[in-house]
Amino acid sequence: MDIKEETTYTDPNVGVLQLTKHGIKFTPPLYQQRYQRVKGIIEKYGKGTFVKVIDLGCSDFKFFRHLRHITGIQEIVLLDKDETTLKDNIHKLCPLAGDYVMLRSEPLLVKVVSGDATLFDQLMCDTHVVTMIELIEHMYPADVSLLAENVFKRIKPKLVIVTTPNSDFNHFIPDFVPGTFRHWDHKFEWTEEEFRNWCHEIVLNNVDYDVEISGCGLGPNNTYCSQMAIFVCSATDNNETSVVSQNSGAIDSEQISLSTQAYNIRQRKTRILSEVTFPVDSRTEVEKDQHLILHKFHKLVSFLQQGEDNQQPNLDYRDETPDERGDEKSNKKEHCEWVPIPVSGMTTVNNHSTVFRCVHVTRESDIHWNDVSGDYFLFPVVNQKYAIITSAALSAWVNMDLDREIPFSLIRSTVEEECFDCSEDGDSWKGKFTLWNYCDSSSDEVEGHINDDEITTDWPEIDNVNYSWDSWENVVEDEVENDCAWGAGDENPDPDWAF
Repeated sequence: MDIKEETTYTDPNVGVLQLTKHGIKFTPPLYQQRYQRVKGIIEKYGKGTFVKVIDLGCSDFKFFRHLRHITGIQEIVLLDKDETTLKDNIHKLCPLAGDYVMLRSEPLLVKVVSGDATLFDQLMCDTHVVTMIELIEHMYPADVSLLAENVFKRIKPKLVIVTTPNSDFNHFIPDFVPGTFRHWDHKFEWTEEEFRNWCHEIVLNNVDYDVEISGCGLGPNNTYCSQMAIFVCSATDNNETSVVSQNSGAIDSEQISLSTQAYNIRQRKTRILSEVTFPVDSRTEVEKDQHLILHKFHKLVSFLQQGEDNQQPNLDYRDETPDERGDEKSNKKEHCEWVPIPVSGMTTVNNHSTVFRCVHVTRESDIHWNDVSGDYFLFPVVNQKYAIITSAALSAWVNMDLDREIPFSLIRSTVEEECFDCSEDGDSWKGKFTLWNYCDSSSDEVEGHINDDEITTDWPEIDNVNYSWDSWENVVEDEVENDCAWGAGDENPDPDWAF
């Protein structure tokens, strides 16, 4: 094809093709487009119900990165006849550090299998999806027929996805030599008509399946660079024939005679090279809610300790005290009086706009609970020592931004251990928790009267010399510089850095 200027073709499914006289460029790369399309098809037809997937001709496991993130998938079998390639890439399947932090909600078992895709094995039972991405063109036509029989008559999955190069697209590739293939190992490359005929023959021989023909990498004249077939099984119980009887071996023996090469391949037994189990979140729903409650509670403590969060405009931190205003004789009642003024950008909780406000008071008697109404909630901090939370405020805080409501009975039982005092029950429940633990707990602390004379600051001694704050700050800076000066070959002087 004589290409004089650059032309761009957009595939509405996944990407863009740029065609120039110097070559073709897919964005994203064509193999990624195929993976994304196959993943999307599995999600479309499965809707979270497909549990087991077999990727035939998996090679170096590139598609596994997409498979593992499909909702519902709990078992993945990666099968290829090239045992060397499988062993060289097994390390890619190991769970990453993030897999132990963000645990899966469902278990996942991955099996790496060396074997022949044309032969049935018990590990293929109860399979919901079979993918064959750019596989069949690497097989001889006789083996492709055996592969189709194994997949559609023995495994009988609910969904089969096949992709293969489209030879009709080859003449759009600059400097492509007619009569050759795109890859040295390709045994054939089908035209659109040949591929369509093969798909229709499979449907005729397997009446439970319907087929949809599509592709990836849309180019000139609506021609796809890689063509795709989507086989969907309409049978209710499609796995009833997936368990092979003893005479299945006789069928294979008859088909072995098709070629000497096929015979030699089929004598190799299926072998599991590795099994990888991914970490899973085994907590119950109640335990998950308890951990979420504690997380929200600690965020509340942080909010009351540190002040207003600019990213949360529905949090209003009134932390100005009479001493900070320089007005020691100011009216304390005026200071703690709270007027519910709406704040822009408020978070919606249960279809209501909710505002949380912190206010400092000297005594608990200065708190005006009657001023709190509607969806405005108050968190009083008493004498800059401890905070008081009500059942309504705590429940609204915990359920903020959630799509469901956690009952207060669970919130209370989880949070009470964090409080040093709780009073009353039901809607009148109140809890008190310490914000700054710089003195021993005592009855004075519970009442909010902590003796400030007991709070002391002991400056550290270095070489038996007492330092003032200014000189101590210089010493710390010198120590930091020395710690950062260790060489690349030295042992890390601070083991706490090794997370």
